[in-house]
Amino acid sequence: MVFAPSDTTCGTYAVGAPLGKTWVTTNAGATWSQIGPANQLPARVVTGLAFDPQDARKLYATLSGFNADGGHPGHVYVCGDITSLNPTWVDISPPLNSPHDAIAVDPQIPSNLYVGTDVGMVISTDSGATWAAVPSNQIPRVIVNDIKINRTTNQVVAFTYGRGVYSGMLPNAAGLTGSVPSHHELSYVADRTYSVFPAMRPWWLGLGILGTLVITRSYVDRSRKRARKAGEP
Repeated sequence: MVFAPSDTTCGTYAVGAPLGKTWVTTNAGATWSQIGPANQLPARVVTGLAFDPQDARKLYATLSGFNADGGHPGHVYVCGDITSLNPTWVDISPPLNSPHDAIAVDPQIPSNLYVGTDVGMVISTDSGATWAAVPSNQIPRVIVNDIKINRTTNQVVAFTYGRGVYSGMLPNAAGLTGSVPSHHELSYVADRTYSVFPAMRPWWLGLGILGTLVITRSYVDRSRKRARKAGEP
């Protein structure tokens, strides 16, 4: 189950669940209503929800699974007005038949959408009319579990499964970026005295090898100590 808050009064929330089910409350949980007919979203797991930061009625949803499952295709949907008497979901999915795992909306430019999938991250700058994939030399083709946007630092941060965290600079209201997304080590890794491979090589490989060596050495040392104790009179 996923959860998304909306307005600053803490009154509007949405939750998503398996089988494409989504519910919303606009009175801080006193009552809940399902968004749209049950068959508008594919009958798959709702993996991510995000409100338009400038419109508390507009809600985006991502779904897992593949197009052959769940009754009909699609992985990214938008409901333009969750308060409508007949709320409707519209398919704005990129042409990518892969599980979609997370979504974030730029609070300064809400037409900019950032979506994490099982094969990297895709971005739309026109509210889902068109999409582009982040190049694999910036974010590898792995699962992107979560995406956070920080307008204080003007960064978008993508959290992956097994390949670390990646950050990139956000465009300003004029659409100017002036930088290229870059890969940074997690703070808990950088704070330790690990030997990191040069930038041209993935740092996670160096840590993986180091971790294997440390574990193996520790295991061998313990085995030798036990053998010596067993041989003592």
